[in-house]
Amino acid sequence: MSLDFIKKDNITDVVNREHSDSQVRRSVEWSEKYQGEAPLKDWLQEVPFDITEENREEYWSIYKHLSPNSDADTMSAYIGEKQREINAAPTALDKLFIVQDGMGTWNEEISQHFAPQLASLNLYATEDFAHKGTVAHKKSLESTLIGKFTQTPGGLDALVPEAIHIKDILTIEQQNRMEEATVINGRMSVREIETGKPIVGMNLESDDVGIEEQLVVSDNSYATIRKIVGPQLNIAREMTVAKKRAADESLFNILDTLDVDDAGVVISNMVKYRGISTEATLAKGIETFRKNRNPHTRDRDTIRMAGKLIDNLTKRANL
Repeated sequence: MSLDFIKKDNITDVVNREHSDSQVRRSVEWSEKYQGEAPLKDWLQEVPFDITEENREEYWSIYKHLSPNSDADTMSAYIGEKQREINAAPTALDKLFIVQDGMGTWNEEISQHFAPQLASLNLYATEDFAHKGTVAHKKSLESTLIGKFTQTPGGLDALVPEAIHIKDILTIEQQNRMEEATVINGRMSVREIETGKPIVGMNLESDDVGIEEQLVVSDNSYATIRKIVGPQLNIAREMTVAKKRAADESLFNILDTLDVDDAGVVISNMVKYRGISTEATLAKGIETFRKNRNPHTRDRDTIRMAGKLIDNLTKRANL
């Protein structure tokens, strides 16, 4: 009958256990021959002992046995000494390393004593690394966005609300496609893989990224995206206003060639700009408009144009 079903120790387990047992035997043999007056101190200095999972309880039994004090006092003294070492460590991470290493060699009593401290240090380290990761992500995203807008300064559509531009970029970041994104027709977009057709960020859909991950990205990225989008949108709006003013000034200079209904709108548009005298603009506009008009219809055309002008000024006042 085969006995293969019986669990057998593998060679590694046997070797490890033999190594652990040899540490204990060496200490026992040493203590039986010891003739000095400070057994614990001398044992720690003279006898090598590799503490393993298999022999650490024996190690601490020997430690307490060789101590001249009671077991309780011996453990209390060790814990106090180790706590002083932990307290002297320069950073929380250094403290964590000491406690983590100790947990692999301490007996149950010492491990339980330091368990709450280990939990606190682990939590701090986890939060600290998470914070550093968040900061690194924000700086990386900020650098990426600055690079993209450097290629297309003022490229955002000035007539699209800031919240929509933020949504475009945030959605692209949530879908891990920021590297391929670019401003197309005033909106941050990516291209469809199959057709190359541009897709604005907020229309991008994907099931590849989980909801929880998207929420984390949103929390970590929104402020950074808004920080970059705001100034870029202001540049786009300033450029749009400048282009509009240049177009209005160009039309204002050729008022005498425009239709009657168009001329009133052009004059009213010029009145709104800062640094321009309303009275002087109206006077120059009417003068230019009348310059080449048919003398027989000039007054009638001027009255009609003035009506359009007043209508537009009234509408703008109500905005």
